[in-house]
Amino acid sequence: MSVAILDREMYTEAAAARLLRVAPSTLHWWLEGRPPRYRPVIRVEPTGSRNVSWAEFVEAGLLRSYRREHDVPLKELREFIDRLREEFQVPYPLADRRPYVGSGRRLLIDLQDRSHLDPEFCLVAIANGQTVLTAPGEEFFERVDWSGDQPAGWRPHEDPASPIRINPLVRFGMPAIGGISTEAIAGELDGGASLEEVAEDFGLDLDAVRWAQSYELSQARNGMTPRAAQVRFYVDADILGLGKILGDLRNDVTYPGDPGAVVHKRHRVPCPIASPDVLDTGWIPEVGCQGMADRDARQHDHPEPERDRRHPGEQRQDGGPQPAGRPDQVGPARSVHDAVATYRGIDLRARSIHLAGVTYRDDTNPTRLVNNIPSA
Repeated sequence: MSVAILDREMYTEAAAARLLRVAPSTLHWWLEGRPPRYRPVIRVEPTGSRNVSWAEFVEAGLLRSYRREHDVPLKELREFIDRLREEFQVPYPLADRRPYVGSGRRLLIDLQDRSHLDPEFCLVAIANGQTVLTAPGEEFFERVDWSGDQPAGWRPHEDPASPIRINPLVRFGMPAIGGISTEAIAGELDGGASLEEVAEDFGLDLDAVRWAQSYELSQARNGMTPRAAQVRFYVDADILGLGKILGDLRNDVTYPGDPGAVVHKRHRVPCPIASPDVLDTGWIPEVGCQGMADRDARQHDHPEPERDRRHPGEQRQDGGPQPAGRPDQVGPARSVHDAVATYRGIDLRARSIHLAGVTYRDDTNPTRLVNNIPSA
């Protein structure tokens, strides 16, 4: 396992929290702290990143075990980890095998004393003259597959006998068995296939299929596997600030560079448009293939007749029939405006959006409201 793998960004915070079975807010606190009052525990300093590297994920696995066994104050633990970093000269000392074995345990005893950790909160203790790992340390050490002194895999399943593993080099770091993701196996079973059929299709034995099913069921019981969100709106880079606000509030809105998130118990995957710098010739076809409504593409290529852009209750001046569908959803720009208005409970006839304490108005055409909202 190379240093490059340890530093590789593997998950969004939301995805890592689901796999670790911790609250997303708790994981964010461990990673970023709460500046300026609280420093991070895992990172040396806040980075502002919402992505989690492999080493950070493994260290969070230890904090998860540690905090479940002992409600240790993070201030004490932070000082202890800082001393470990200095002693072992590595940025992620909890994701290193050396502190947990041999002379490393004796060093932990010394560092725990110097950090004034209460004995109840220690990772290593003296028992019958032997230096042994405490329950949280033992649970974490047994969950990790070590390659030399570095973590090559992690067992996400609570059952110690489970062969389910998370490996950064297999299935993009998703839980897997025999090189097959547990989600894919569970999906086949949910579709009506028998255990024997799934085993044959994936080239696995029956026990492997049962382990995958057991793990996925345990995730579902704990409410840690939210259903997929249906993304319907894409907000282009010209109003990126609005896109980010909507993305935090709604699971059906995405924007360029969106890392994905869990909103209202639905998981939104990362946006296929990875950067706001992608040209129109790149993002327009992609958004079209995904079936998302956007503000720019259809409006530029297929401009609407001005007579069809009106508010609910307005009649066409030529006396023609109303178009199909709700009038406040006519046109891609109105779709984005409607996304804001629906969440905020604002009647579109008000011709204004109240967002972040500021009211934006357009008395002539509400479809231009989105253009008047500044980017973040």
